[in-house]
Amino acid sequence: MREAANRLDDRQSSTANSPVKCVWMVAGVVNYKLCDREFDCDRCPFDRAFRDKSRAHAYKSDRQSTTSEGLELADMQGYEAAPMLFYHPAHVWARIEDKGVVRAGLDDFGQKLAGRIYSVHAPKAGTTVSRGEPCWRVTHHAGEAALASPVSGTIQIVNSNLAQHPSLINRDPYGDGWAFTIQPSGLEQCLAGLYYGRKVERWYERDIDRLYQAMNGLLIGSARAVGATMQDGGSRVTDFTSLLTADQMRHVIDSFLSAAVEGAAAPATDHGR
Repeated sequence: MREAANRLDDRQSSTANSPVKCVWMVAGVVNYKLCDREFDCDRCPFDRAFRDKSRAHAYKSDRQSTTSEGLELADMQGYEAAPMLFYHPAHVWARIEDKGVVRAGLDDFGQKLAGRIYSVHAPKAGTTVSRGEPCWRVTHHAGEAALASPVSGTIQIVNSNLAQHPSLINRDPYGDGWAFTIQPSGLEQCLAGLYYGRKVERWYERDIDRLYQAMNGLLIGSARAVGATMQDGGSRVTDFTSLLTADQMRHVIDSFLSAAVEGAAAPATDHGR
C-alpha cells in the first residue's frame, strides 16, 4: 500500500491546479473519499488502516464487532456504526464502491428502533431516485416506514434476498442486509450533505439522546412501571414495544426514520464537512 501512496508524486503535476483530494484517491486506491481531517493524514484512521493494519486498531471502539463482509463496527451506547460509511440523517447508510457505485441500507440504530423487519419494498432497477426523498419502505410491528435514498441517481441492483429474508436487515444491517445499489448523479454534492467520520459519533449521540427524551415524554405517566431511565441513572429502556402503544411506537419510528415526515431528511449544517 505504501507503493500506492508513493504514486502521488507521479501525479502531482496533473493535480496541482485541481481541488485538494485524498491521497488515496490521487493514488488510485479508492475512487472517492471525502476528508473530515483537513487532509491531515497523520491523524486519519483511513490512512493508518491502509499503511499499517495493526495501527488501525487505535481507531476501534473497546467494544467492537464486524459485519459479514469484515467491515469494522464501533459500539455507540449499544448501537453499532461503521466510521467509514456515510449516513443520511434519516438513518440510511451509503458506501462508495468500485466505479463510484453507492450501496445503501438501513443503519443499526434504524433497525433496532423499528424492531423486526417483516417486509422490504425496494425500488425496481432503473428507477431514478433523489437524495432525501422516500424511495423504499420497510414493514415493522407498528406499521410501515418510508425510507430515504442517501444519494441521487439510478437504482442499479436490488438485494433480492430481502424479499424472502427481510430480517437480514436486523441481523446484519451493514452486510447481508444491504438494500440496493445506486449509480449516483451529483455524488460529491450528495455526500457533502451526509454524516461521515467523527461526525457520525456526535450525530449518533444526539439522536440517542433525542430518542430517550421522546421515550421519557411518552412514558412520563407510567414512570412507576418503567422505573429509572437512562437519564435518571437507571437501566436503558430496551423493550419499546412493551411500553408504548402501536400508534406511539409508529410516531417515534417515523420521527427518526421516515423520509415522508417533514424535516426528517434535512441535513444539519456540519454534515460531512
